[in-house]
Amino acid sequence: MEHSFKKLGLAITSSPTGIALLKEAKRLKDIFNAELFLIHVEEKTPEAEKSLKSIIDNSGLSFQDTQLIWASGDPANTILNTSKNAGVDLLVAGALEKEGFIKYSDFFIVDTEGTFSKPKTI
Repeated sequence: MEHSFKKLGLAITSSPTGIALLKEAKRLKDIFNAELFLIHVEEKTPEAEKSLKSIIDNSGLSFQDTQLIWASGDPANTILNTSKNAGVDLLVAGALEKEGFIKYSDFFIVDTEGTFSKPKTI
C-alpha cells in the first residue's frame, strides 16, 4: 500500500532535538514533494523569530520553502489543533518524557520499519 503525504507538520523548537527533527522534516518534504508547516508554540518576538530563522536557514530550508505558524497555549493541544486546521497529513514531533505530549490524535504514525498506521485512541 503506497502512501503519499501532501502536507507535513513539524512542531518546531530551538532545542537540539528540534533541530534534528527539522532536518528529518526537510527530508520527508523532499521525498513526498509536500508542503511543510512549521508550528511553533511561543510568543512571537523579534528575538524568537531571529532564532527560528537561523535554525531554519541552517537546515537547508528557507522561509519560502515552509509556512511558519506561531501559536500559543498548551503545546500538545495547540500543535494538534493547529495541525488539523492546516490539513496536515503527517505530524512530526518530538517530546521529552516530562512534556506529556501523548494526546488523542488522528494522524498517521510511521514506525522504524517504515510501516504506516493509524494510531489508536489512548
